Amino acid sequence: PAPDAIVQHANGIVDFNSDNCIGCGYCITGCPFNVPKLNPTTGKVSKCSLCVDRVGVGLEPACIKACPTNCLTFGTREDLLRKAEDRVETLKTDGFATAGVYNPPGVGGTHVLYVLARADDPEMYGLPRDPQIPWTVWLWKGPLKWVGNALLIGGILGTVVHYMRFGPGAEEE
Repeated sequence: PAPDAIVQHANGIVDFNSDNCIGCGYCITGCPFNVPKLNPTTGKVSKCSLCVDRVGVGLEPACIKACPTNCLTFGTREDLLRKAEDRVETLKTDGFATAGVYNPPGVGGTHVLYVLARADDPEMYGLPRDPQIPWTVWLWKGPLKWVGNALLIGGILGTVVHYMRFGPGAEEE
């Protein structure tokens, strides 16, 4: 409902523009991972920006740079998938038979990948088993948007046709 409150940059990073946020909370409802949080003081939504300013100039996000164990990695999706599959194979060799990459298809894949030792139970890690885009968001972004646009165009065309047929109304004295 607030234009340009949620922005997806060319590099894929999704960010919030708090100046345009009206605090309605629809983005919180629409996120299957419950990532955006509403600040009760400001009434605005926020989330990690993935250091879009650093990434924009070719640096890695601060969390990646500061991670002392190197368990966080940043890069292209293809590179990360390759690294994740290598790590899964290592875990399986180490006895974790159910190891796997958390990459749920219900949301079209994710930009953040998790390598789980127990991929058969993502809830154990605080992740939803099969996240889905809520039907209300699908309805709002799909059919209702088209119906609303059709009604708007129909109203404008009806007004133009009425004006062309009957002209401006006569003024009463």
